Amino acid sequence: MNYLKYYIRHLSKKVRLQTVLIIPFLLQIILAVGLTGYLSYQNGQQAINDLVAQLQAEIAHRIKERLDNYLARPYFLNQINVEAIEMGLLDPNNPEDLERHFFKQIQLLKSVQGIYFTNPQGEIILVHHSPSQGFLTLISEDFPKRAVYKLDQNGNRTKRIETDFYDAKIRPWYQKAMEANHTQWSDIYTFSRGDVGITLITRIYYDNGEFQGFIGIDLLLELISNFLQNIKISPATQTFILDASGQLVATSTGEKPYIEQGKNKFRKSLKAVESSNKLTQLTVKYLMQTFGQFNQIQKLEQLEFNWNGQKYFVQVLPYKDDYGLSWFVVVVIPESDFMEQIHGNNRTTILLCLGALGLATIFGIITSRWVTKPIFELSQSANELSKGNWGTPVKCEPIYELRTLAKAFNQMRIQLKKSYQQLEEYSKSLEHKVAERTHELEEAREAADAANLAKSTFLANISHELRTPLHSILGFSQLMSRDPIFIKSYQELGIINRSAEHLLELINDILDLSKIEAGKIILNEQSFDFYQFLDNLEAMLKIKATSKGIQFIIQHDDEVPQFIISDEKKLRQVLINLLGNAIKFTTKGRVILRIKTIPLLENKTVETTKSKLDLNFEVEDTGIGIKTEEIQDLFNPFVQTESGKKTQQGTGLGLAISQKIVHILGGNITVNSIFEKGSIFQFTIVTTKAESSEISHQQPLGKVIGLFPNQTAYKILVVDKVFENRLLIKQLLNSIGFEVFEAENGLEAIQVWEQYQPDLIWMDMRMPVMDGYTATRQIKEKPKGKNTVIIALTANVLQEEEHIIFEAGCDDILRKPFKEAQLFSKMAKYLGIKYVYENENIQDSSPINPTQSLTPENFKEMPLAWVKQLHQMALSGDDAKVKELIQQIPDSQVELAEILNILVNEFRLDTISNITKIII
Repeated sequence: MNYLKYYIRHLSKKVRLQTVLIIPFLLQIILAVGLTGYLSYQNGQQAINDLVAQLQAEIAHRIKERLDNYLARPYFLNQINVEAIEMGLLDPNNPEDLERHFFKQIQLLKSVQGIYFTNPQGEIILVHHSPSQGFLTLISEDFPKRAVYKLDQNGNRTKRIETDFYDAKIRPWYQKAMEANHTQWSDIYTFSRGDVGITLITRIYYDNGEFQGFIGIDLLLELISNFLQNIKISPATQTFILDASGQLVATSTGEKPYIEQGKNKFRKSLKAVESSNKLTQLTVKYLMQTFGQFNQIQKLEQLEFNWNGQKYFVQVLPYKDDYGLSWFVVVVIPESDFMEQIHGNNRTTILLCLGALGLATIFGIITSRWVTKPIFELSQSANELSKGNWGTPVKCEPIYELRTLAKAFNQMRIQLKKSYQQLEEYSKSLEHKVAERTHELEEAREAADAANLAKSTFLANISHELRTPLHSILGFSQLMSRDPIFIKSYQELGIINRSAEHLLELINDILDLSKIEAGKIILNEQSFDFYQFLDNLEAMLKIKATSKGIQFIIQHDDEVPQFIISDEKKLRQVLINLLGNAIKFTTKGRVILRIKTIPLLENKTVETTKSKLDLNFEVEDTGIGIKTEEIQDLFNPFVQTESGKKTQQGTGLGLAISQKIVHILGGNITVNSIFEKGSIFQFTIVTTKAESSEISHQQPLGKVIGLFPNQTAYKILVVDKVFENRLLIKQLLNSIGFEVFEAENGLEAIQVWEQYQPDLIWMDMRMPVMDGYTATRQIKEKPKGKNTVIIALTANVLQEEEHIIFEAGCDDILRKPFKEAQLFSKMAKYLGIKYVYENENIQDSSPINPTQSLTPENFKEMPLAWVKQLHQMALSGDDAKVKELIQQIPDSQVELAEILNILVNEFRLDTISNITKIII
């Protein structure tokens, strides 16, 4: 051990400055490059897994939406026919009447292959559409014989094609329907015409309850396969649908969901495990091994399996309806479809890292040589000087400190040389000058010692100046290298976030203040339940007060009416500000809000249900109070008390804004305070009594979720220079069922319009290349353009700007930001569109007032970290991130999710940020 220490100490004496500079630098670069490459690979792999999961979920839900739409049509059509028969509009005993009626329906719905009526005796009246033979009618004549007639485009019989034997009672769909007393889907079976599909059957009864027969609709499975084939995802991705028995319903591979047997090519449904597609077959076997039976799959499942050395991601989504249908949507995505680019990126990253390492090494060597070369030359010159060699001056280098040192060293060398020469001359002089010469030599030696001391001091300073920044570089790089995500910087990031939040609050307060002072804030008076208003206020603030160990009480006189007319939002803003300050600056004791009435004198002689009265509000706390000299400036903008400054909270605008709002409401805020004892804030507003019948209980129309069936396939063009704006409208309209195109300037809009001829254009007016005014004029000048509806999108429209927009040819204007209901309303107005609404069939639901319904109690089951993130996203106005967070809410908190979605759709992120701020 001692020998090892001696060897290390001996070796360290031979280490050169260049080595000391290069080795630590290279170690840092290697560590940083290796860590970067490793994290790049890991992040890429994780990104692929997340992307595949999201992609699978999106595909499965798109398929589910398409199935909902596809399978809902037969149900609605059956209901229409049943109601027509029950109301006497359609006579089942009149074959011609039924035939004409079924023909018109099947003409409208190309996805339906056959519509028919069957009586209890097994007789049938069927209208069928065949791609090869066109429209046919199949009707029992001389039962069980069935005649087949060909129909022309008007539904008239043209000729009799054939006669066959048909008894409905022995068909699979009939037997399935007899087992159920309600509308029911059949199992997958082969139709009498040879096709494979399913049938939706609805029973019909006479008024006396006697069984009258069945109304049925046939659907082909091949149409579902066509939709799956049109979903383009990746080269090897497959999607297919199974029923509970494992039969193949539809597939994106192009394989038919049936097999043909015999000379007549009789079609029979295909078991998915017997599929000719190897990947489909293996996936089904894997699912059977995992779950045993498909009915065991009750929720969305994410799985993985390996085949031929490749990983495959599998997602299974159960699909059920109220009519006995039990299918399973399967999405299979090979990992290789996504990993090729990741591997390419990894190779590129490795090459770049190696290149960076090589460049860093070269620069490190060059830098070290640049620093050490002049020091080495200085050291050599000092050695030569110590040997008496005066003719080796040090060159001046570009580094300032080394250049200064070299100049001093050269001056010292010259001075020493001169002194030495003088000494030589004086030694040859007379003896009486020996003492004088000796004294001069002594002075010269003292100067040389001083120069040597200056040199040592200067070298020490240079060493310090070089070591200090090098130490900082090494220290901070080591600190950052502890975690690639810079976890050590979490506190600094927190300071930045809190500063940004404070700045945003300051800007918002300034904007509110400027609006009030500019007279742009107006009252929005309406009737509301004042008692409910106070209950919501108490629930909102009580948690914060309780967490500080103080009481929070709301008291009101019996004379205070339950229903009043005032601006509810502005009154809430004032009370939250005053009560929030009271709770913030109170550490013990209580905070009380008292409300009482002060009847107006002029109303004593007037008897009316609309009697006006003054409501007096008093906020009392036992907090730290306000100094007397600070009260006079308390309501001035950007003024904070000494206590407020110590807390480092607020902007100094809250009381100024509250004072101006109270002025608008017809009152004034006053304050009485004793320092370190507490404060009392009072204000009075003018209100009007209201009756409970005046409170609005209008049922909301609901959210648009789709287009009403049998409408034209409308094409919409969205023109906007901002990608996010186009993406918002495009995703909104695509989800409803519109075909949407986009353009980022007027010139591109004209080109898209000429190619696709959209029915309606949403046109941004201010764009590069060509603005919306010019594009609108050019489109409207063309013959086809006169029939195209163009609605202007603009953020701020003055009166004269509206005139210019309409002169350009726009049909209407929609201001940004807008609600989705406004967007759909404009389109319905100009295109005559009918929508399907989310709550269209709900009769007894009550309207939700999200601003009143959302309280801190709603968040008690949610993690605090999630609430903090929601507060940050709402405060920054990022509604897309807020919606992503809402999707994380569990099913047990569905009410909270509904309220938050309504607030986002109504652009009320301020309400979300205000409530969450109280919690955190």
